[in-house]
Amino acid sequence: MTEGNAELRKRVRSLAEREFRPHELDIAHARKPLKSFMPVLAENGLLGHTAPVRFGGKGAPFLDMMVILEEISRVSYPVAGLVQIGANLPVEFIGKLGAQATCEKYLPKVVAGTMFAEALSEPHAGSALTDMVTKVTPDGSGFRLSGRKCWVSYGNIADYIIVFTRFGESKGSKGIGAVIVKSDAPGVKLVEGWATMANPTSPVESVYEFDNVRIEPEDVLVNGDTSNSNGFKKLMSAYNTQRLGNAANCLGLMQGAFDLAVGRAKERQQFGRPIAEFQGIQWKLADMAVKLEASRALLYSAASMDAEEALPSPYKTAVAKVLANQAVLDVTSEALQIFGGYGYRVDFPLEYRLRIARGQALAGGTLEVQKNLIASMVLGQSFPQRRAMAG
Repeated sequence: MTEGNAELRKRVRSLAEREFRPHELDIAHARKPLKSFMPVLAENGLLGHTAPVRFGGKGAPFLDMMVILEEISRVSYPVAGLVQIGANLPVEFIGKLGAQATCEKYLPKVVAGTMFAEALSEPHAGSALTDMVTKVTPDGSGFRLSGRKCWVSYGNIADYIIVFTRFGESKGSKGIGAVIVKSDAPGVKLVEGWATMANPTSPVESVYEFDNVRIEPEDVLVNGDTSNSNGFKKLMSAYNTQRLGNAANCLGLMQGAFDLAVGRAKERQQFGRPIAEFQGIQWKLADMAVKLEASRALLYSAASMDAEEALPSPYKTAVAKVLANQAVLDVTSEALQIFGGYGYRVDFPLEYRLRIARGQALAGGTLEVQKNLIASMVLGQSFPQRRAMAG
């Protein structure tokens, strides 16, 4: 970590403690509108921190975004999710993949606090993303988008959506690209919202339908070519920034849980002495500390790209995400155990962290998909998941 990283961490931690900590449980239980925090994030430059200077950002290195996400998630994972989905995603996708006109149209909006979301999954295309059927067809100088997307995180409060789609008639990964649509454009319909284990009182996962939606040339983020898979490869390379954002949020979640557990171990008295004096508690905290430090080291390594590297390494990304996804569940669970019955109460800030932790191994590519990717790179061999067709 550089001096600049350390100063950023101090500044973001102070902001999070001041602006988000007092509302932690209200945010966690959807008693306070999440989008109401976007102005605070924008005013403090956290949405455009890594965006190019010419579009209103600070042009900071990608590692800075991981520090921002970690420090906010330490206090409030839902607010960190706003930064992850609303800033990390569009800045990296649009800034790295978009044409000049696309960047000029959208990046200043990101910096100013306009909410973006992503739409990848479909009812029959989750881990098998290349089974998607949503597509665009030519229409004059632009296109028309039609299809259905699900698991659009924060889609219920999004102003714009980055939609993965097919261009023309193609199969598999060929012809896949992405477009940007306004969430209230003609033909765009928010069909329903799904509550989850992490957010049982708020429908944060949305289902969208797109019916002949007009796409202007500058709204095309990646133009899919039906003769090759280049568009899909570009998109998935950029998606590594999202996977590292997932790991950073996990790191913040477990750091916050660890801090609470350490405080509890020092203060809670049983059998006439602090429970920190019992070796069983000490070993729990030691194991938690090891998982924290290992997760942080792998994340920072994956996020510390050289200037020549446009996007994170797929291998380092997958390794960092796998460890963080496994560690966050262990650390939050053990933190709750140290709190005992109090940790199980909904008016304490631990049980919801455990619920959120469980979902991280599903979001952004499951653990199993990441392990397949790691194994293929270790062995230097691709292993197709589809059953071979007879004949």
